[in-house]
Amino acid sequence: MKHYLKIATLFAGIFFLQLTTAQEEVNADTTNEIVEDEFQEHFYEAMKQRGIENFDRAVTHLLKCKEIAPENLVIDFELGKNYTDLKQYERAVSYLEPIVNSNPDNIWYLEALLKVYERQRNAEKAIELAVKLAEKKPYFKQNLAFLYSQTGRYKEVLTLIDELEEMYGQSYLLDSLRGHLNSVLEQNDTSEDRQEEGGVEAPGDIDQAIIEMYGLIKVESYADLLSMATQTLENYPSHPEAYYCKGVALNGLKRHEEAVEYLEMGLNYIIDDMKLQNNIYKQLVLAYKALGNVKKENQYKSKLNG
Repeated sequence: MKHYLKIATLFAGIFFLQLTTAQEEVNADTTNEIVEDEFQEHFYEAMKQRGIENFDRAVTHLLKCKEIAPENLVIDFELGKNYTDLKQYERAVSYLEPIVNSNPDNIWYLEALLKVYERQRNAEKAIELAVKLAEKKPYFKQNLAFLYSQTGRYKEVLTLIDELEEMYGQSYLLDSLRGHLNSVLEQNDTSEDRQEEGGVEAPGDIDQAIIEMYGLIKVESYADLLSMATQTLENYPSHPEAYYCKGVALNGLKRHEEAVEYLEMGLNYIIDDMKLQNNIYKQLVLAYKALGNVKKENQYKSKLNG
């Protein structure tokens, strides 16, 4: 009897151990499912909020995801993008720089960080990334062109514009930049000649302001563009390119009636600049289309050359 009890006790112990182990495995699976469901729920909600431009709410859900999966690089990537759109650039960099350093060939990560550097107007760091991206995707020579223009490397910019147009065809933005840079270079040459004769100084802040505004158009930073264009017009109230840039900003912010006002005002200050005139017409077409004014839309379409 004692021998039987010992055997029974042994088997009971083995059964209990197996039962406990099985229960732990079930609990672990259940826990994993709950965690995965929670992660997916927050991630889905983050994407949804980003889609409707509620970037702060998207960040809240992404931070929940970060708590659940702290090593998930996709979450860092998404946090970086949302902080960029919130104009919290330092926070964006804090998430994007580490994932770029650990994945230096990931184009998506590189592009997201480049966007932040461009918004910060950190030309030195932005150029370094743009060069890497241009090696992988020649399209990024466009970013490089605007960055070089901000640092005064105008002849290199013109070369890049020629290369881009040969590969991708004409771009009204690049065409505008080329026209402006050619004008700046001509003024520089004239100014140097005059300085040798004891004349005037080289072009001032307006040229750099226009170049920077074209850079803001490139990255679709319309709020910053509007602020800069407004300030430029206060200092240079008859400069047509400043009106054009303000019109682009207002169109980008969906303030189309105001865009029309500034764009049409800018036309009054144009003297022999068909490229800029065409660009303003294109923006007016966009504005009137958004306003549902088909008559005006068609009127400006008919004025376009080429």
